[in-house]
Amino acid sequence: MTVVVPGEVRRVEIAVIGSGPGGAVVAATLAQAGRDVLLIEEGQNLPQESAAAFSYAEMKQKYRSGGITAALGKPNVAYAEGSVVGGGSEVNSGLYHRTPEHIIEDWSRDYGVADFYASGMAHYFEECEAVMQPAGYPNDLPEASQILRRGATQENIPSTDVPRLVDFGADKDEQGIEHSTRRSMSKTYLPEFFAAGGRLLPEMRVHKLTKRGNVWRIKGEYQGLESIRIQADHVFVCAGAVNSPALLKRSGITHNVGRTLALQPMVKLTAEFAEPINFVGMGIAGEQVKPDADYSYGCAISSRAHLAINLAADQDSSSYAMDRHRNLISYYVMARGTVNGSVSVLPGFKDPLVRYPLSKHELNNLGAGVKGLARVLLSAGATQVFTGVSDFPLVKTHAETDKLPERLERSNDGVVTVHLMSSCPMGERRKLTAVDSYGRVHDHSGLYVSDVSTVCTSLGVNPQGTIMALARRNADHFLNS
Repeated sequence: MTVVVPGEVRRVEIAVIGSGPGGAVVAATLAQAGRDVLLIEEGQNLPQESAAAFSYAEMKQKYRSGGITAALGKPNVAYAEGSVVGGGSEVNSGLYHRTPEHIIEDWSRDYGVADFYASGMAHYFEECEAVMQPAGYPNDLPEASQILRRGATQENIPSTDVPRLVDFGADKDEQGIEHSTRRSMSKTYLPEFFAAGGRLLPEMRVHKLTKRGNVWRIKGEYQGLESIRIQADHVFVCAGAVNSPALLKRSGITHNVGRTLALQPMVKLTAEFAEPINFVGMGIAGEQVKPDADYSYGCAISSRAHLAINLAADQDSSSYAMDRHRNLISYYVMARGTVNGSVSVLPGFKDPLVRYPLSKHELNNLGAGVKGLARVLLSAGATQVFTGVSDFPLVKTHAETDKLPERLERSNDGVVTVHLMSSCPMGERRKLTAVDSYGRVHDHSGLYVSDVSTVCTSLGVNPQGTIMALARRNADHFLNS
């Protein structure tokens, strides 16, 4: 591993800003092709083992602002972003999906994404899958999965164990399920990057990009103190759906940058059972249920701290979560979002302003989803369900679920997300897009974006598989052009 500090590198052929699934794939692909690549990351260079998975310590170490950020709207939407070498892959659940074919068709038609079709993308998915090795549970499903599947079956809804980007070990947890560890960027693409001669500069926040002749000048700050300047022939911005557009805007690059933003809003529900069902170290199960094209159900983190947060809609329930945590388990409703949000930069402020007004369609889907998931959990044997709906926080019978609102109220404060995207959409239709079909910023040679911000619309599924396949596609196109 080659980790550099300021002063050791002033000029590089290619700088990649951001080391998450987009940046790591681009950096590794280009380095393996023999190119001189510097990978710049704002977060620290920490091993996975520095904190327990899904713990409070992990949130403090590896999330931007400790996970306390919000998109402003009615309601506000709390969101979380990774800020560490490896990005969100170091902290997420690793659920893996290819881009749905109908989404690919929509982007090709509506945004003019060139040479973009499902059969052509299959090659890039396969290349990434050979490295990431998505896997389902090798033997029995964990209790969290069995609960969701049992309830979905009772409600006549299909349920699936979605593959995850994890390694399963021989040792088992207290419920007899194989322990898993994340196959994150620090375990997969970043070792390949280093083996190919790539260099990493962590703890550098990039503030601005400027072009002088054919050279890009990168201005940033190291460890919050030292001003740094680096020159590069080519720059790939891979800082995520919020910080990629913010960096471009601070650099005076604004065409369709941050004008849109999609996210996938979620509401957490917590079910209580008569018997213990919450086991130490169980992580997040991969079961997912899709009762409708525009929303789905899945398993959520159920540690004590997360249970207390998930039950916050009922002000008397946080201490209850501590006392009864072994009998409580959380799930989520996730709706496919719109592109109605935005990312702005404000003079004098370090962080961008993120706005996201939930549409009536999203509020309807969240309302229907909360009602449907509550029924699923009761059908699975839950004695009561904490709904995450502030005006109706608890249901105990199927009849009570009928009283839940058809539409989530804008006053509800329990909406969260971990999936933000579409702030620099790709394609050849310049009225809609910020970058071309392969991530090059319109009218700015040598400057590319290759992360979740180039996704044209909300995917309706976890985006990491799409991010990585597009990053590989963009890197290959760069090498061949």
